[in-house]
Amino acid sequence: MKKEFNTKNLLEDQLAADIISAIKSAIEQFGDARILLSGGSTPIGLYAKLAEAPIDWKKVIIGLVDERFVPIDHPSNNEKMIRTQLGDKTGATILSMVPDSSNRLNNLSLVDENYAPFKERIDFCLLGMGEDGHTASLFPNDPNSEENLNNDFIGFVNTQAPVEPTNRISCSKELLLKSTHLAVMLIGENKLTVFNQSKEAKYPISYFTSKLVVYYTEK
Repeated sequence: MKKEFNTKNLLEDQLAADIISAIKSAIEQFGDARILLSGGSTPIGLYAKLAEAPIDWKKVIIGLVDERFVPIDHPSNNEKMIRTQLGDKTGATILSMVPDSSNRLNNLSLVDENYAPFKERIDFCLLGMGEDGHTASLFPNDPNSEENLNNDFIGFVNTQAPVEPTNRISCSKELLLKSTHLAVMLIGENKLTVFNQSKEAKYPISYFTSKLVVYYTEK
């Protein structure tokens, strides 16, 4: 399903409204809401709008779809951005994906424990997509990513990106597909072209297309 907008601002308004609706519904039904968010620069404006929503944010648990394996004070860290845009402004609980930046195996074990709430339930998940068709930190031509895309493992995986910082950690394909609502932001005609070609090219994003709601704007 694709929702197309004339501007990024209109896209952000609608996507924020849909995320807010999912959060409120989950709190009403379960007593809390559990959402997974993506980093990068694309969703910063969206998160600023979310932070203004009249939600009981203390009942919201936020995790990351994926993360660069770097400390939180590193410029490439995604958690820092999400904390700045949402956690610090709302009081929502933010769960780190890199609690131990010195040991990848130990960190994987810690995340498996810390992210247990998301194994039980994900009320909304926002993906991104790169020009190479990757999503989360599941990359073309990366052995760990390829293996994960082709199995039913629910959990977390260490992967390798083609650009620095190369060490990544990602939610598994099957964990992300458990989300009640699964969405992706696509900005620009180039991204839409990659997305439309993804199934034939077998890009990682193609493993999610059957469930994805695409929020698209040309500019």
